Amino acid sequence: EGDTSRRNGRCNFLENAGYQATAGFLVLVNVIIASIEVATVGPTHQVCQVLDEMFLLFFIVEYILRIYHRGCRIFWLDKQERTCNLIETVNVALGLIQTSVLPFFMKPEHLRYIG
Repeated sequence: EGDTSRRNGRCNFLENAGYQATAGFLVLVNVIIASIEVATVGPTHQVCQVLDEMFLLFFIVEYILRIYHRGCRIFWLDKQERTCNLIETVNVALGLIQTSVLPFFMKPEHLRYIG
């Protein structure tokens, strides 16, 4: 069984069912926006890119707050949440690579197909 102790009480909203439902909804909206982004060109594509970067910023902040709230050790070792935390880590890392690293190595017209 995982350790559910809290490191910082100021981030208790992360445990709230309403917040978690909202975050889950934002993940769904992000997937829809990313699908539209890949399928479009022009102004719609550009709007989707901006929205995608805003979602990434939200997910990065949430990721950092969750580690701060739970503590690094608990964040990685809690058996109940380890898989979700790993998926979130990969998602944030891929988003950062997509927006911060790939533009240096790929032509702009090819980046469109990555997301």
